[in-house]
Amino acid sequence: MRRVRTVPAQHYRKAAPAEMLARLRPLAAAAGITRLADLTGLDRIGLPVFQAVRPMARSLAVSMGKGAHPAIARISALVESIELHRAETIEGDGNFRPARAREAALWARVPMAPGQPGLFDGDRPREWLAGHDLVGGGGMAVPLEMVSMDLARDVAPDIRQSSNGLASGADRDEAIVAALLELLEREGRARWLERPHAAKRATRIALGAIPDRRIRAALARIAHAGLRLMAWDIGEGIGVPAYYCALVEMDRAATLVLPPGVGSACHPDPAAALMAAIGEAAQARIMFIAGARDDLEDEDYRDPAGKRLGIAKETLAFEADGARPFPAGPPWVAGDAVELRDRLTERCRDAGADAIVCVDLGGGASGLATVKLLAPGFGDHERPSAFA
Repeated sequence: MRRVRTVPAQHYRKAAPAEMLARLRPLAAAAGITRLADLTGLDRIGLPVFQAVRPMARSLAVSMGKGAHPAIARISALVESIELHRAETIEGDGNFRPARAREAALWARVPMAPGQPGLFDGDRPREWLAGHDLVGGGGMAVPLEMVSMDLARDVAPDIRQSSNGLASGADRDEAIVAALLELLEREGRARWLERPHAAKRATRIALGAIPDRRIRAALARIAHAGLRLMAWDIGEGIGVPAYYCALVEMDRAATLVLPPGVGSACHPDPAAALMAAIGEAAQARIMFIAGARDDLEDEDYRDPAGKRLGIAKETLAFEADGARPFPAGPPWVAGDAVELRDRLTERCRDAGADAIVCVDLGGGASGLATVKLLAPGFGDHERPSAFA
């Protein structure tokens, strides 16, 4: 019998950074990306952050990317912009129809976002896309507007467009793994945000006792920059390590100018999950410093009378380190991305998702496949969880 070599789950991606960058160059040009900028030096932390600029975008013209190395940050920014372009330009078949009974029941489980007037209306005629259910198998049609990121078109009021579950990889299975991790991260964060303050404080990680060299190096950089990092375990109930981080200026005057940088991430390797969340928080700081993202608003910068710092210290208990120990066990191992995909699908099902619908957005032949996954009932940044 052939021996299957198992590798740590964080190494499920096939392409090396240099190979992936070579694949992305023609795809970036075809998507209308005109500039790739290194923003790392705008902040004093030094964690690599890049932005890709796509002037003719129908959603975000600026996509951010971060990573442990500049090449990874470049890839992250380019991939986010390319996958948004693919989601903006996807088209239906031109046939409008109401939802069938099974479709109406499934999509009505998507929680409402703030300001949304009501749940999914199955009687409204709309265009549909072909999807495949990763949990139950078989086909499941998806409303075009739940996949499309074309923000220039009119959208039915019962649907809130979101990039949650939009992801890419060297092949379809890698893309699905990345999308599943994002779905689990957003669900974990949605559940955590709904908890009482005392319960949130109890999930605070004891950063001083983490042995991982990558994390300790990042913490040293952050401390040298005069910032404070806090991290919380948001993985309870989803079965995969997930963390939420905040980077805060403890100086009152600096905090009045710059909002805290926050980020979250999910990964089978706890150290990789925490490093990714730290990177997201550092990226958020640079996003505010650069001010280039087209979804930033004046309210993101306003903080009358130092209210932000007071709330941060009182609610999140910044004065002391956390008490929850960082996991000491080994990360998952997986034979390949297919095995990891199946294990993550099981975690989603255990967390309450009885359907995870995958829509292929193409690109597999180019070396960058893109998918959109939807898990009705899961929460995200705007929608509460149906399972909390």
